[in-house]
Amino acid sequence: MDQTPIQMIATHVEGIAHNCVKSLNGRNFSPSASGWNQMAAIFRADSEHPQGGIAEQGLEEHLEMQRQIAQEHPQYRLRLLDLHTEVDERAGSASVFMTVEATGIPPGVIRQSVGVSKFQLIDGRWLCVRYGGARGMVGDS
Repeated sequence: MDQTPIQMIATHVEGIAHNCVKSLNGRNFSPSASGWNQMAAIFRADSEHPQGGIAEQGLEEHLEMQRQIAQEHPQYRLRLLDLHTEVDERAGSASVFMTVEATGIPPGVIRQSVGVSKFQLIDGRWLCVRYGGARGMVGDS
């Protein structure tokens, strides 16, 4: 069955989210890596560091923080559990709401969090302009 234009956009931006997780889990923190290369020049991330505190960061700072976390916690991995995407084709915007599972911080601990990636259509490309995430409760492994 053919997808509607809105479904095609949703599939595309969800694919970007999946590629970011694949790059993170593969320890590829280059801005040119799959997923990260779909971030807009104006990209900002509101990220909560595992040791506490929220920081607004550009892409380079966000990737450096992720690299440091991965270096300190080699077992750290992310898994997307659920995605819900809203697209406003007229406004050229989309939001991907995610439930994410993080493991390995510390080893044996599973933590769910929620995040939202906001996208805009910029020069004919859907690019991520903002990411916000919040850690959830710790669960058993």
